[in-house]
Amino acid sequence: MTARSTSHAMGLLLLCAIAGAWTTQGWKTTTTERDNRYEGYIAEPSANPEWELLSFTAGRPSIPAGSAIRVAFYLAPRLAAFASSTTVVARELEDLEHYRMESKPRAWREGWNVFEPWKSADVIDRRPEVRGNLGVTVYPEPGRATATEVLPALMVLSPGAIDAPITSYEAVVRSSRTVSAIVWRLDRIEGASAVRVSEQRVPGDFIRQEPIHLDVKVPSTEGQYRLLICATPRLVLPEQSAATANCSDNDIERYYTFAHVPRAKVAG
Repeated sequence: MTARSTSHAMGLLLLCAIAGAWTTQGWKTTTTERDNRYEGYIAEPSANPEWELLSFTAGRPSIPAGSAIRVAFYLAPRLAAFASSTTVVARELEDLEHYRMESKPRAWREGWNVFEPWKSADVIDRRPEVRGNLGVTVYPEPGRATATEVLPALMVLSPGAIDAPITSYEAVVRSSRTVSAIVWRLDRIEGASAVRVSEQRVPGDFIRQEPIHLDVKVPSTEGQYRLLICATPRLVLPEQSAATANCSDNDIERYYTFAHVPRAKVAG
């Protein structure tokens, strides 16, 4: 290969890298910037990850037009080091309009926090289908694609103090492969051990790229928990074969650790 062709190839690689970065981060512009967040409709994403967490909530109400959405979440003391990197992320469960929202960096405090204001009239109401198709996840760590720690989001539409019991969570995930069955298990973390709380098997074909809703009931005991998910693909190619730590071989294994607080209490 000549120096000129090598230079040309390197230029193409650099251009592709820049294009990829623009696809993921280029939506954060002055057009999408708000006081406390970035929010808008992005170009159709080209990435196709094997597994995505779309939403992890303790309450996801229907959203009327003109709503003032608030997101309450609990930052456990053991995650205090992530107070400045904790981010509230919203997206559609079915990616039809390619809506995205991401909070700006700020220093959250230990205990209960509320992300606000987030008015649906600013962006969401322009495309009403988004209101019934919205998921929210709160991540303490910057690397969200590989995150295993989440802060369950409680979406609230009323102003003032928050005082609400939390008895279940909804996790919404998506796979790039059609899944023939899912087994999820809730464990309570006690020191270095995981004590099983409950387990559920959900058979049936989950078509690739379609959202999968998991409703997880939790006990009244406050503490650290882990949601382990074992997804069995309908088809496994030789290059997709893999051993797992907690699931059957060739399953897609993912887990999410979170602090469960049985009651959300935020002063008005």
